[in-house]
Amino acid sequence: MLTDLYIKTYDVLDSTQEEAKRLISKGDAIAGYVITTNRQLGGRGKYGRPWKSAVQDVAITIILQDNRESTERSPQLCYVTAVAVGEAILSFSDRALQKFDVQFRWVNDVLLNNKKASGIIIERFQHNFLLIGIGINLRNGQHLKEYNATSLESESIHVPYLVFIERLLKYFIHYHNLWHSYGFLPIKNIWIKRAIGLNQPINVQLFNKSVSGTFTGLDNHGNLLVSSGTTCSVISAGEVFEM
Repeated sequence: MLTDLYIKTYDVLDSTQEEAKRLISKGDAIAGYVITTNRQLGGRGKYGRPWKSAVQDVAITIILQDNRESTERSPQLCYVTAVAVGEAILSFSDRALQKFDVQFRWVNDVLLNNKKASGIIIERFQHNFLLIGIGINLRNGQHLKEYNATSLESESIHVPYLVFIERLLKYFIHYHNLWHSYGFLPIKNIWIKRAIGLNQPINVQLFNKSVSGTFTGLDNHGNLLVSSGTTCSVISAGEVFEM
């Protein structure tokens, strides 16, 4: 169970993930530490792709303890984190006007009005730490057009940087503890309601092949289920493209 997170803030960093590794290696950080920066110069996302950020975009790394249980269930933390990000965004929007639509794309993207606004990366470090990296576009920037992405500011959600981080961590603690106490099912149910492409044709690019079919849901471990005819593929890692 998580009770408190301890925030360490920097003005500029190459990467919050890399700083977390440096601090752990020196014995200066333990589980429960959160690394954040006003400006990240060398962030990266899935498959090592660069993650570009504007000043005061959200760039944070949450350090968690890794153990046998979390190792077996750690892929589910991507869903826990996505749900926390989604709820944090929605908490600053006017739900009554229904102007904002938060969606999840398997397995590590959060979309806002059909454009990517956030990405999540999870890494193991030194066999006993999990590093959860979260990037969220708060501010407008030229890089958004390059990636056909959006930001909260672009969607008329204006929120101070530190206020958003505090809200995000509050939701992360809540959903992490829900997952820890009751398992994956309640997280899965929340995530699937906002899953983009559900019951629609998709193509999943794997390491050495692609799988096409209908996205029918998730299994109870968090694997993607793709059906084609009488065959159902169970996919643990890959990249989804809507067809």
